[in-house]
Amino acid sequence: METSRLAIRVRSMRTIIVGGCYTIAFIFLLAAYLKATEFSEFSEVIAKSRLVPRNLAAMAGRIVIGAEVMSALLLFFSQTRLLGIKLSGLVLITFLGYSAWRLVSGIVEPCGCFSSLFKVAPVWTAACDALLLLLCLFLKGKLSTSARTVNLAR
Repeated sequence: METSRLAIRVRSMRTIIVGGCYTIAFIFLLAAYLKATEFSEFSEVIAKSRLVPRNLAAMAGRIVIGAEVMSALLLFFSQTRLLGIKLSGLVLITFLGYSAWRLVSGIVEPCGCFSSLFKVAPVWTAACDALLLLLCLFLKGKLSTSARTVNLAR
């Protein structure tokens, strides 16, 4: 009886972990797709932020899209999920820094994170990034624990 309860808890936690990873992956893939479909507008938003020189804005945009796609792809496979969560966390920390830069610089127009589909003020973008980062930290803790358990069982 006790073993079956433990098995149910393990399956439930696995479902939560996989669901959380898929949620982050979906958000990153959607954001990357929307940025890519309106790339000139996205790179113009980056250029207007004055965080990078105007001539490097397009390269910075490509790097952002690449990081989002790579993070998402790593989250789909159980062998690379922990790495995907770590990369996702780094991407989200970068996004939080970018949002903070925009707030400090007095830039109130939307950041272009989701292209023209969702136009959100920088403070709300930062809040969403912070929530996703908290989810990443939770998932990293759970994935690290399960990786240690698997290694101990060998």
